[in-house]
Amino acid sequence: MNQWCSTFQVKYLGTKSYNKTFKHEDDINVGKLTEYTVTDLVPGSNYQFQVYGTSVCGNSLAIKLTVETKNTGKCWRL
Repeated sequence: MNQWCSTFQVKYLGTKSYNKTFKHEDDINVGKLTEYTVTDLVPGSNYQFQVYGTSVCGNSLAIKLTVETKNTGKCWRL
């Protein structure tokens, strides 16, 4: 655990190249956890993650990661 960080934030934004109106985003305070699993990501989406520490002095520089979730190939009818 980084002694300088009070808590950690996980921020993400999911988009789809074929649907410009789709956005799946959140900003989660994970406390002092140094491992965290983000659930309920949407298949076939591109996600940009930022993870950073917070303290009384402000935010650290973010670690950035881009991932693409796989499409399950399942079609759902409503």
